[in-house]
Amino acid sequence: MGNVLDTFRLLWFAISILLLPLVARSAQWTQGIGAKGGIVNSIVIAPWNCDTLFAATFDGLLLSADGGERWKWFGEGLEGHHLRVLAADAADIGTLYIGTYNGGIFRSTDKGRTWAPVGQSLSGSDIRSILIDPQDHRVLYVGSFGGGVAQSTDQGESWTDISAGLPLKEVSALALIPGKQKALLAGVWTKGLFKYSLSQKQWDPCAKSLATEAITCLAVDPRKPETVYVGTYGGGVYVTENGGETCSQRNKGLTNLYIKSLAVDSSSTVYAATDGGGVFKSLDGGESWIADNDGLEHKYDYCITVSADALKAVFVGTCWGGIYRKIK
Repeated sequence: MGNVLDTFRLLWFAISILLLPLVARSAQWTQGIGAKGGIVNSIVIAPWNCDTLFAATFDGLLLSADGGERWKWFGEGLEGHHLRVLAADAADIGTLYIGTYNGGIFRSTDKGRTWAPVGQSLSGSDIRSILIDPQDHRVLYVGSFGGGVAQSTDQGESWTDISAGLPLKEVSALALIPGKQKALLAGVWTKGLFKYSLSQKQWDPCAKSLATEAITCLAVDPRKPETVYVGTYGGGVYVTENGGETCSQRNKGLTNLYIKSLAVDSSSTVYAATDGGGVFKSLDGGESWIADNDGLEHKYDYCITVSADALKAVFVGTCWGGIYRKIK
């Protein structure tokens, strides 16, 4: 019996040694092959196929059909535009939206193959955020520099300016808080965080500690939608656990305070992409942060996205370093 156990232990040890490199690789960032895209501003995972990803870059649109391993240029109709933000419609398969630096919004209804401008009535052309209402996919919200916040009820064909009450029309980030008290949160550049009641149609300032911060991004916790993470350029990360009413700064372990993008996965792990410090993650709601840069050679990271499928992959878009992927 002892010989059998010893043999089993030796066999298990050998298997463990063989699997160790695979486990190590799964915990590291790996750089995607192919087109790099210059500055990568936004990455979305296609709702119809978790292996299909799109990336909006300074130089055009990138596509990966194999889960982020390889990237290529894709799409017609976006020539001459610098792309800033992407959104994919989960209810209307094949429909995507792109916000540009200088040309407003484009829409594709054929899974990104062709694009056409929409929303000629939209006042802001420098688009910073696009939200699709999960309860009604025809309803969109856009935040822009120069145009503030606008709402569409017809998939972007026409727009209504809902910025009245904001101190500036320089809106850098939007988030949608679902539930009975459904509301929008808007980060207004160097003027703080504002909350818009969709029932009362009114903006109110909130989270006074953010009054002078340069807000760059907002991320809602999918498990606790009243919890929203606020990224700032120079002030690190703030967290509100009551839909924006109050906010606290949480930077313990965060050695780079220039936050470009935030993402929260289905287990409430928070990821922060920074401008020069790479990626950080928090397992305790932002109370503490640890660097997560093993294999990530490019530390100027402008966007971060997490998948919702069982694979639980994380994708980072860099400044001139392409796109990296990590399997958690």
